[in-house]
Amino acid sequence: MAKEELKQMINRVTIQGTLMDNGIEVKVDSKGRRYLSGPVEVKVDNDYVVPIDTFAYELKSNGEKNGLYERLVKVIDYPSARTVTSLS
Repeated sequence: MAKEELKQMINRVTIQGTLMDNGIEVKVDSKGRRYLSGPVEVKVDNDYVVPIDTFAYELKSNGEKNGLYERLVKVIDYPSARTVTSLS
């Protein structure tokens, strides 16, 4: 059997809908590195709820800022349908 070489791939997806639940939190790992992690649920057109698990370190391994972290940190404060409904 021939040895297969793994290639790095980019997986980009766009999901548009209503933010139903937002469980993203800022955390710190055992090495003191900050990261974001948590579930998000988005309700799309056909009333299907898409679950999304998020994870992103604040810094890349080379020390540069991680763009995904920068975008996700903004999502933490987005109101979801569950938080807006529970406030009513």
